[in-house]
Amino acid sequence: MSGENRVGNDGQELGIFKVENCGVLCDHHHVGALLKAANSLWDKGVEDRPEIEGNRGYIKHGGEAGVKELYVEDKRGFSFGSKGNKGGGNAMRRKNVWATGMKTEDREMLEEGFEELSLLAERIAHDILLEELNMSNEGVEKLLRGGKEISLLRVFQYFGQENSERGEGKSKSTIGSSPHTDWGFLTLILELGSNSQLENGGLEYFDGKSWNYVNPVKNTVTVNFGDYLSAISNSTVNSPIHRVSLGKEDRTSLVFFYYPSFDAKMITKRNDREIDIGSEYNTCGGVDDLNMKFGEWLIKKWSDVQVLVDEDE
Repeated sequence: MSGENRVGNDGQELGIFKVENCGVLCDHHHVGALLKAANSLWDKGVEDRPEIEGNRGYIKHGGEAGVKELYVEDKRGFSFGSKGNKGGGNAMRRKNVWATGMKTEDREMLEEGFEELSLLAERIAHDILLEELNMSNEGVEKLLRGGKEISLLRVFQYFGQENSERGEGKSKSTIGSSPHTDWGFLTLILELGSNSQLENGGLEYFDGKSWNYVNPVKNTVTVNFGDYLSAISNSTVNSPIHRVSLGKEDRTSLVFFYYPSFDAKMITKRNDREIDIGSEYNTCGGVDDLNMKFGEWLIKKWSDVQVLVDEDE
């Protein structure tokens, strides 16, 4: 895989795997530096943090929920993309917005992380499309053209259970991220965590019968396959249903969402395992207008998960 090695399951049936030997992104110290820069996003007060508009900016505490009727997602976040974006071209190509007075070295560190994750995602995507789905080079280039410009790196700070007395009401459960599938092509996750779920919380996937914890492995990158990739593979590649649980302490992770071209054709494919759980999730299913471009559908999906909240610190 272009110099990277997959760890454990080959990823297609499960839809989640780990990659090692992937350069600086598989270096524990470099990831630690990225997460340190990410945590600096909250050094400034609320008044200095530009609220998310479209897909760039700060996500307030409780400002997103995939299953709003059931869960309060006890997290806050920040979303940004390629620093080369000047806006225009399509509605996903926006300029990044940063907190007033944020240190230049922290911003540049995060921008560097975006570039590193983008390169890794592109290599994995090319390998999957060429070697496993037997697409032509021309087809791959067309499908992924401009994908980097609309891809997003999102920083999430999940609040520990000891700090999670912030729900909207006892009728809802508190969670890090409610059960869902990722909508796009690939998701890459960077985090530093202990091997104890009780202490740290973290990513869990549903295997059709039960939830399973994805143990953190030092010097690896976790990769999820997305709904769009699953759809174009006719489900030979799986897009896993997953969630994020909370631990005792606050935890930060970097989540890179890699998308195909904004103009990619939509394909509808329902994840049948949703039926086994008996709830609704944010998936690639339910696309009414197959003439809609992927990027247009993506914008709608992001707007659907937004929650209006007041953040008071």
